[in-house]
Amino acid sequence: MKIKNITWAFTIAAFSMAAQISAANETSPRSKILRITSYAKFGNGDVYVKLEESSTVCAHGYFLNRDSVGFETSISMLISAYHAGSSVLIVGDEQRMWSGSSNPVCEIYSIQYQ
Repeated sequence: MKIKNITWAFTIAAFSMAAQISAANETSPRSKILRITSYAKFGNGDVYVKLEESSTVCAHGYFLNRDSVGFETSISMLISAYHAGSSVLIVGDEQRMWSGSSNPVCEIYSIQYQ
């Protein structure tokens, strides 16, 4: 009986955590990349990304933190999509706004080719 209770508690905790993570993220509309700007000194090399169509909360774009573990992969995907004219979906973290703008610019959580 204890194993069932532990399993049930773990399942509820996992769903609760997933809901919290997804509640803090917003997915962009399927869109092409309009602009990519790399800042050599600001934020130790932050990259700003503007899509042709923006989401509601991340209305002014997205940014990549140079210190992010997935920076190299993410920047590679963004540059490839930009040059190919491919559409992407960007998931932005609504809780992590960029200090490089007074407008809402969300940190990139994930990138997906569409």
